[in-house]
Amino acid sequence: MIFTRIFLLTIFVNLSNNLLSQDLTRHRWENRLIVILSQDFDDPNLTSQLNEFNNFRPGLDERKVLVYQIIPGKFKQGLSDQHKWEAASADLFAKYKSTESSFEVLLIGLDGGVKLRKKEPISCEEIFRIIDSMPMRRREMERQDRNRR
Repeated sequence: MIFTRIFLLTIFVNLSNNLLSQDLTRHRWENRLIVILSQDFDDPNLTSQLNEFNNFRPGLDERKVLVYQIIPGKFKQGLSDQHKWEAASADLFAKYKSTESSFEVLLIGLDGGVKLRKKEPISCEEIFRIIDSMPMRRREMERQDRNRR
């Protein structure tokens, strides 16, 4: 009886942690997000987009950008192979997917609003241009300039 309760409690805690990690709104006002949605791991657009982001990690870090990869039933935060895929609720993919395209990239601002939605890989140059034009990012850059002086 006690073993059953402990077992059920363990399952509940694990499921709760997984569901909390799927709530991307927890990053609001802390990080900008790039959400990559793909139908499967083998999508060439996914590979291309990940390569682009891997080549520009310092720029992503400087702009407080976190990357989420989401496929139906699974999600992963980060770009490296060290980050493991986790089970996702059935509606996580559907929540962010808005087109019939098999691939989508979203840029979500600090305020939680979708700033960009593309159906093909996007260059970091374009993402950085969009982010750097945002008022909050401009204030961040001004503070950085003042701190360097």
